[in-house]
Order: sequence, then C-alpha cells, then structure tokens
Amino acid sequence: MLAPPYGKFFYVLDQKSFTAHPYKRPTIGSIEDLDAATVENVRKFHETYYRTDNATLIIVGDFDPKQLDAWVDKYFGTITKPNLPLPRVQVKEPARTGEKRFTEYGSNVPLPGVGITYLAPSEKSDDAVALTMADIILSQGRSSRLYQSLVYQQQVAQSANVNADLREDAGLVVFTAIVAIAKKPEND
Repeated sequence: MLAPPYGKFFYVLDQKSFTAHPYKRPTIGSIEDLDAATVENVRKFHETYYRTDNATLIIVGDFDPKQLDAWVDKYFGTITKPNLPLPRVQVKEPARTGEKRFTEYGSNVPLPGVGITYLAPSEKSDDAVALTMADIILSQGRSSRLYQSLVYQQQVAQSANVNADLREDAGLVVFTAIVAIAKKPEND
C-alpha cells in the first residue's frame, strides 16, 4: 500500500480527507499499529469481528436449495453466535467548513502528484449512481474528459483520474493527477 513511488500519496489523501470517522485509518492498519499490537490485542480483535453474525456466505452454481440448506446446517450449524453485540461505528464525519491544503514529500517520487477530495454521500444514497457515472465519464480510459483535457490538451499532467469511492458511511470523490515533466503543481 505504501509502495513507492505513489503509494503514500493515495494513503495520505484518505488519511487527511477524514477528520473524525475511522475511514481515516487504512484498512490494513499502519506499521506502527501492527508493531504496537500484542498477541492479546489480536485475539480480542479476532473474537470481536471474526464471527458468524459478521460473515457473508455466497453460494454460486447449479444446486438444489434443499441440499444447500442441509450443507449449511452440516458445516455451519454448530458454530455458536457470540453473546456480545457486534460493535458498529457510530461516528459521523462532520461536513467540511472550508478548504484544507497540505504538502507531503516522499523519496523516489519522480513527479509531483496533486489530489483534491470532496466528501461524498453513502453508497446507499440516491446520488451514488450519478457519482459513479460521473467517475466513468470523467476518467475511465485515455479518451475520458479529464484525461483528454489535462494530459492531451493542456499537457499539465502525465495522468489524471477521478474515483467515486463510495462507502457504507460517508465516501470520497477523489481527483488525482500526476504532474507532467517540467510543470509545477502550484502553477498549473
């Protein structure tokens, strides 16, 4: 995830885009978190989240539904449900009240990157489909509008992308560009 040259770029965008919600932490954690974890921490985490009432079983194929029910009973029926409730995130990301800028530096990065993020509604929102379509129109492929404008016409970027990263809670719409050779992100 943090692999050079641009792994940290995308990591930091997520981290700085949220102020309160746990989405600001990377899914896999950080090296510091992993180094600080004890065996007891890992056991507790496993007991808390790796449980039958937090799992999804997906079955695909040509099968008899009654046979499937028998298999589910046979292979999963003896697994007990924990007595403790499954913790759920209750934190809501507050609305942004203004622009926030930051600069990060990384080693072995050949060209600067620029990122702009906007808080987006949940993937369950009525606007989710429209945001996904905007993502596709603006940045899917070299013929997309953003790529055509920034890379081919204005020649200020080597690459350009939009990602409608919609999630269970607040999501992000992320615009990124890797700046073209001899261009400066502050000026272009």
